[in-house]
Amino acid sequence: MVALGINLIVKDSRLIASLYKLTLEDEKKINQEVWHMGREAGKLNMEPISIEIERPEDPIRVKQYPISLEGRRGLKPIIEDLIAKGILEPCMSRHNTPILAIRKTDGSYRLVQDLRAVNERTKTWFPVVANPYTLLNQVSPEDI
Repeated sequence: MVALGINLIVKDSRLIASLYKLTLEDEKKINQEVWHMGREAGKLNMEPISIEIERPEDPIRVKQYPISLEGRRGLKPIIEDLIAKGILEPCMSRHNTPILAIRKTDGSYRLVQDLRAVNERTKTWFPVVANPYTLLNQVSPEDI
């Protein structure tokens, strides 16, 4: 077992987290396949994650945002690489969520998918719990 060097302390109603670097000895004990090396990407050997959406018969269709020619040129090698690695597969789907070309400070691009429409229709597994602070503010002195 490897100690990760995480320390959590509750002090004066605050949570304080302290993180410590791993020692070389501890680092050697960790399976090397978990470390990200360079710009590689891959697929996990696991079942795909599936979500349930409300009204599945009604497709999620969000119009694609305009992407500049420069942005499309920046995304092209990223998409081609993901297809070549089998991470992305070309398909025709009833659903559509827009992608964005986000320019990085070094001039390269990052592929970002806007999944807000999916999040809005995703069935949650857990009930929404009210914020305790909000509930306590609703209690009047007469209620105590």
